[in-house]
Amino acid sequence: MAFVQPLRNFFFEPLPPLNVGPYHTQISAIHPISFVGKLGLWDHFEAIVRDTFDSTKWDDTAQLPILGVSPLAHEYYHVGEERGVQSRFTERISQALTHVAVAQQLDFRFGDAKCVLPTYAKSPDFMIWNPSSNTHLVVGELKTPWIREHQLGELVMTAMNGGSEWGLRRNLGQIAMYMCDLGLKYGVLSTYDETVFLRQVVERRKWKLEVSPVIQGSHGLEDPNVTTLRMCFFHMASLSLIDRHFEMGGLRAQQWTESLC
Repeated sequence: MAFVQPLRNFFFEPLPPLNVGPYHTQISAIHPISFVGKLGLWDHFEAIVRDTFDSTKWDDTAQLPILGVSPLAHEYYHVGEERGVQSRFTERISQALTHVAVAQQLDFRFGDAKCVLPTYAKSPDFMIWNPSSNTHLVVGELKTPWIREHQLGELVMTAMNGGSEWGLRRNLGQIAMYMCDLGLKYGVLSTYDETVFLRQVVERRKWKLEVSPVIQGSHGLEDPNVTTLRMCFFHMASLSLIDRHFEMGGLRAQQWTESLC
């Protein structure tokens, strides 16, 4: 029996918890690069995401499976390394939101970096891109959630409450580098469980990286006022279709990241 729902309702579903195997990687995958530019909070991020979602005219004829009542609601695949987390992210976020984009006739898709960046020597974990123009829109990086150094909620809370920024800046180094290399205004850093959305702006003639509040993958229908992870990705993709470019502000290049090698 098929369990289906309108596209709009799909966004309220939480991500099912990862099924972490009895053995898994134990070492941080943070690259030896740190973000050294100006850092701040992306103000009103969740309210703006809700506005984007509520103002979208949804195609009432398009449908998606209701995973909450489906046998596939739970994770059966055991993950133990970053590649496994990437595979679950691809199924739960990238594949489903690309279907939404097709149904809504929106010009964005999720995919591998090499689909749109064949000559880029580095390897971001995923891209949001425009298939009509073959242009990259948003760059994304994934880490495993069980490594202490990757726990974004703790890192963002500490940094934004006046504590040490070191751990957050270390986690942001790689994705910030990709954003600058590729000339992109928007980036995403996710562990599947926790995700931050990133925006580059110019403030007082200085490049600045704004970090969203941490969005939990487990948030969903139990709270109708919550901002879900899928809503945030939809918002980010929609923004990037309007303006995707890293903002120079008429300024010379500034130091954005620093190699720790």
